[in-house]
Amino acid sequence: MLSEIFLKRMENILGAEVQNYVRVLENERETALRVNAKKCPDTSEIISLLPFECEEVAYCKSSYYFRCEKPGNIALHHAGAFYVQEPSAMTPVACLEGLLPDGIKILDACASPGGKTSQAVCMSSDKSVVISNEIVPSRCKTLVGNIERQGFKNCIVTNADTEFFAGNFECEFALIICDAPCSGEGMFRKSETARNEWSEDNVRICSERQREILDNLAKCVDAGGYLLYSTCTFSVEENEENVSYFLKNHTDFSLIKPNDKVCDVTTPGVSQYCDGFDPSYVRRFYPHVSRGEGQFFALFKKEGNIAPTTEFGYKDGSRELNKQEKMAVKDFLDQNLKTEFANIRAYGDNIVILPCGIKVPEKKVFCCGVKFGEYKNGRIIPHHQFFSAYGKEFKNVVGLTSDSENCKKYLRGEGFEVDAPDGWAAVTVDGVALGGAKIVGGYLKNHYPKGLRIMN
Repeated sequence: MLSEIFLKRMENILGAEVQNYVRVLENERETALRVNAKKCPDTSEIISLLPFECEEVAYCKSSYYFRCEKPGNIALHHAGAFYVQEPSAMTPVACLEGLLPDGIKILDACASPGGKTSQAVCMSSDKSVVISNEIVPSRCKTLVGNIERQGFKNCIVTNADTEFFAGNFECEFALIICDAPCSGEGMFRKSETARNEWSEDNVRICSERQREILDNLAKCVDAGGYLLYSTCTFSVEENEENVSYFLKNHTDFSLIKPNDKVCDVTTPGVSQYCDGFDPSYVRRFYPHVSRGEGQFFALFKKEGNIAPTTEFGYKDGSRELNKQEKMAVKDFLDQNLKTEFANIRAYGDNIVILPCGIKVPEKKVFCCGVKFGEYKNGRIIPHHQFFSAYGKEFKNVVGLTSDSENCKKYLRGEGFEVDAPDGWAAVTVDGVALGGAKIVGGYLKNHYPKGLRIMN
């Protein structure tokens, strides 16, 4: 049941269209996916292998509407071949297409579960570095899981508030994504809890918090860089009024109008609340206008020109490997891999691969780069993320098809007989890296993590 106060507010925004909005909330919500370009450059091949029909999303590359009961149980989802994301949530990052140079630093400031981080990684060059931040530790774990599953190599996951970034990352990022915590009005079709917890007081609290977040993040944008602000709510206090506030208080930023593809499925901002800017430069996604739930976004650009770099000003919190660790790493790579790695270091209890010469912050880091594995008793115990990110580089690969019985066994954590030499092996499904295993005497010992297994 929608609050009468909320409905009056929506009528103030939509006028006579409010009835169309209310009616569409009774319909089944839309679902969509994006093919992971980093693991699966051939989008059409992956789509042809999925056990459901897909319809292309016009405004977001490699994205499709679909219907499926439990897409998370599909083997290609376990392999990170695609990411399930609500269609309207794709629009903010989609407006960045063609704007980003190679080799930049990106911050997703409010990242979990990782949809916009995933988009940013797939949209940017492998030479770029992405810091994906989440303030809630439990949500950090979800974020890490999605990054590992998709095999991303150039991410650092942090657990901090935006004040920490303002104090330690001044003028560091060419792009900051701020999908701000909000009152969640765009989630009402999806979540009854969001409906029941809505209040005008919460709208006010969210608006004030968003302004603080934006003020902090503005300090972190480098010359010529972008700040992408988005919410999944319709309230003008959290949207147009916050844009006006930001522009008045940060005169070195201006609005950039999104591309035509994104504008085609969205509507301009509510004009009477667009104080000092053109309403067409901010966009609203409504469920009664386009196929999705609800989103607002604005793209700000800072004065100046971007100077691409992945160098950070802070001290590196990782360390060089000791002699024993180096020997164990060399032995493992010589025996099992077809490639070499330029930057392998230690961070905490893990040995990690840090592409682009990533420097790791000393504080607030949840994970960084790709976890190679753990050094134990003179040898390396490889981590699941290493198989996910670099599975195709293994000399020994066990190739499964998604419809095979052995694939089902692997996802359940079971072993089975294979025709493969002894040693560590990567396991792929339909050619996409899924996980790892140890082959002993023609038998596959399963190393798929227990928390990821399908228990049926």
